[in-house]
Amino acid sequence: MAKNRKIPMQTTEQEILAADVERRTALLAADRSTLERLLAEEFRYVHASGKVEFRNDYLASVASGPSKFLSMAVSDTILNIYGDAAVMGGKVRLERMDAGEILGKEHQFTGVWVKKAGGWTLCSFQNSSKSKA
Repeated sequence: MAKNRKIPMQTTEQEILAADVERRTALLAADRSTLERLLAEEFRYVHASGKVEFRNDYLASVASGPSKFLSMAVSDTILNIYGDAAVMGGKVRLERMDAGEILGKEHQFTGVWVKKAGGWTLCSFQNSSKSKA
């Protein structure tokens, strides 16, 4: 006879990290519907160049913009949780196709996640050029 096994609950940290993996996977696939679910209505993205995009423009850019993400490797992740909010930081190495050319960049990033009725959503994300030092 089969025993009932409890499925372990995810910790808050695991939930947020899983949401971020899902976000990055959606970026690589240009999966707009997944990003719509994961990005808060008030989402704001600050590029390393200083350009600011809000949710709708960002979604349009990812879905049909001039560049496509090819790879995204995150390292040195730090996650600080404050109840229903969390701040994630770390390093990211990106490769993207832009105008037929493969470009590689390294950035530092900071993202702010907030838990809402539908789960964890990303409210703000900022990249900074990685320091040469």
